[in-house]
Amino acid sequence: MALSIPGLNADVLSKLKNGDLSAFESLFRAAYPALLAKAREVLDDDSAAARVVERFFPRLFADRTAFTTPDAFASAVEGGLHEAAVRERSRLAGIRKRDDGGKKATTAAPSADEVWGKVLATIQGPTAEAIAQANQMKDRLAHQSAGHIKQMTKTTPWYIRAGALVLLLGTVGGILYVFQKSGEKGRLQRQIAAAVKDVKTGTGQRGNVTLDDGTKAMFGADTRVTIPEKFDETHRGVGLEGVAEFTPSQNATLPFQVLSGNVLLTSAGAETFAVHHYKDDPSVVIRVKAGTVKVEVQDPNPSEQTLTAGQALVVTPDGKTSEPGPNQLAEAFGYVDGTFAIDQKSLKHTLAEIKKWYGTELYLKDTTAGTRVISVTAPLGSTTDAIKAIETASGLVFGWEGQTMVLKEPDPKAAKGKKK
Repeated sequence: MALSIPGLNADVLSKLKNGDLSAFESLFRAAYPALLAKAREVLDDDSAAARVVERFFPRLFADRTAFTTPDAFASAVEGGLHEAAVRERSRLAGIRKRDDGGKKATTAAPSADEVWGKVLATIQGPTAEAIAQANQMKDRLAHQSAGHIKQMTKTTPWYIRAGALVLLLGTVGGILYVFQKSGEKGRLQRQIAAAVKDVKTGTGQRGNVTLDDGTKAMFGADTRVTIPEKFDETHRGVGLEGVAEFTPSQNATLPFQVLSGNVLLTSAGAETFAVHHYKDDPSVVIRVKAGTVKVEVQDPNPSEQTLTAGQALVVTPDGKTSEPGPNQLAEAFGYVDGTFAIDQKSLKHTLAEIKKWYGTELYLKDTTAGTRVISVTAPLGSTTDAIKAIETASGLVFGWEGQTMVLKEPDPKAAKGKKK
C-alpha cells in the first residue's frame, strides 16, 4: 500500500527544504503511525520498526533539498523506509540465529514523542551543556593532577616527585590528545550526519566530479560522498561510502579530510589518493598516488601514520593495519584504469560485484556452485567479456531462462557433440 503523509503539500515541503524543523516535526508526528505500519510490513517487531524510523528520518532531513515535489518526498520516504526495514530484518535475523536459536522477542513501539526526541538529537548533535560538561571534566582532571603533585612535594624525595610529575603530565596530555582527536572526528561525524548534500553513483555507474572547493574525484560504482553544510567555508571534510580517488585543491588554511569507516584521512592539497570502503567490505583500503596523506585510525585501536606516494594501507574494523598486496589493490582500485578484478573469492561474491560494477544480475542454476573460488580480470566497459571470464574461471556456461540470465553446468551431450 502506498504511503500517505498527512499535511504534506508544496508549502510545507518548501519550509522543510529551508530547514524548518517545526515543519519536519509536524510531518513526522502526523505520519508516525503510517511510518510504523510501513516498516511493520517487513519487520515482526514494533520496537524494531520504530528504530528503523528513528534512524531513517535524520538522513531524510539531510537530503531534504533534493525533493522537488511532495510526491517525490513521499516516494523517497516509502522507498527508503522499506530498504532500511529490509536491512534491519537481515541484521535481526543474524542476531537471533547467533544468540537464541532464532527465537523472536517482540516489544511495543515507543511513542512519537520518544522517537522524535532521538531524531532531533541526531539532527542537532550534542547540546552546549554536554560540551560544557566535557570541558569541565578536562579542567577538573588537570586541577586534581596539579593538586596531587603539590601534595607529593611535601613528603616525597625529589627523584620520585620528578618521575611522578612526568607520569602524570604524560597521562593528562594523553587524555587531552585523545579527547581532541575524538572531538575532531565527532565534529566531522555530526556534520556528515546533518549533511545537506550527497554526491553519488548508482549500480553500474562511475563518474568524475569536481567538488565545490575544486577538489576532483573519480567515483566508482555504488559510491556516496556526503558533503556537510559550510563545506569550503569552515572545513573541508566529507564522508565516503564506496570507492573514490581524490585530488584535493590546495588550501593554506583548510586541509581536505575524508572520514570513511574507522579512518580519518587528512590532506593539505597537491595529493592524489584513493579510498575503498563498502558496507559489505568493511576494511578501509588506502592508496596514495602523489603527495603525503595522514591516516588516523580512530577505533578501537587508535594509531596514526603518514603515507607517501606509492604507499598503501589496509585498516580492518578492529583497527589493525597492514600493507595490501598487488591483487588486493587491483580489486579495490582497478576501476581507475577501467578494470574489474577479483582475486580468489567465491563465485557468489563475484556475482555480487558484477551486479555492482556492471549493473547486470546473474543467477546460479545450482546455488551450491556459489562456493567455488575463482579469480577474474575483465574490462569494465564490456559485460560480455566479464561473463566470458566468469565462464572460464568457474567452469559454468552462460544462458537465458526466459528473461533471466543464468550460469549453469555445461550440457554433457553438447560437450560430446563438440568432440565428435
